[in-house]
Amino acid sequence: MSFEIPRKVLYMGLIVLFITVITISGFIVFAPRNARAEWNSENTSSSDSYTLSDIEKYLGDLVRQFEKLNSSMSGIEDELEKIRNNM
Repeated sequence: MSFEIPRKVLYMGLIVLFITVITISGFIVFAPRNARAEWNSENTSSSDSYTLSDIEKYLGDLVRQFEKLNSSMSGIEDELEKIRNNM
């Protein structure tokens, strides 16, 4: 017992199979990975720790600058309120 598959159906089936394999392998290769950024992990290198320390330092500096800006803005707001009261 044998049966014949038309060429168009065979080619379409092979194309669909090829696209499916490429898509699945693409999902596997380009899937998101979990970032490992622990401070004292034995799996991280010393350069990772230095980079994280630099980031922490820069973020700390940024927070201090925002606190100074907030303080300055409060002073300006107080002065504007005094000017409004004097008018």
